[in-house]
Amino acid sequence: IDESKNSIAFTTERIVCSLADVLNNFENIPGGAAEHASFFESGAALSEMEITRGLLNITLALQYLHTVQRKLHLNLTPEDIVITATGQWKLCGFGFALAFQQGETQRLASPYFMQACPITTTSVVSRLEPDLRYAAPECTEGGFNPPGVRYLTPVADMFSLGLVFYEIYRFNLKLTPPE
Repeated sequence: IDESKNSIAFTTERIVCSLADVLNNFENIPGGAAEHASFFESGAALSEMEITRGLLNITLALQYLHTVQRKLHLNLTPEDIVITATGQWKLCGFGFALAFQQGETQRLASPYFMQACPITTTSVVSRLEPDLRYAAPECTEGGFNPPGVRYLTPVADMFSLGLVFYEIYRFNLKLTPPE
């Protein structure tokens, strides 16, 4: 299929579940663990090899995002990692992704979700924020920044990735039967 001004082509891939579904033992998925166990080496739990391969996939995706695309993901959670039928882990959920400033510095000052919301009597403005359970301190009201300015760097995504690593091993230990 050729792309042109009159047509667009894209490729899709079957997604089995998100990482959050695996960590929650497929509680919110029709068919549950019984239907999805065949996609994993250890039944409904992740084997050590699957975890290693998956974390490598996500780390390489973040490296590409930071170095080539010069963007920050800023909402890296288990819900934003999907697992394909072939066992590949893919990064998705780019709703909070922002580009770096131009130049050599890899930082972003005061992202839009840190701006104060205008509150009026005629409208209620809801503020969208990344998942604070996995957000780096500098993505929240705290953090080590000058007052009124929040500098975000790729370290914020690495912090979130570390928390995802922790969650994978914490939940996987509960699901894997002892030998």
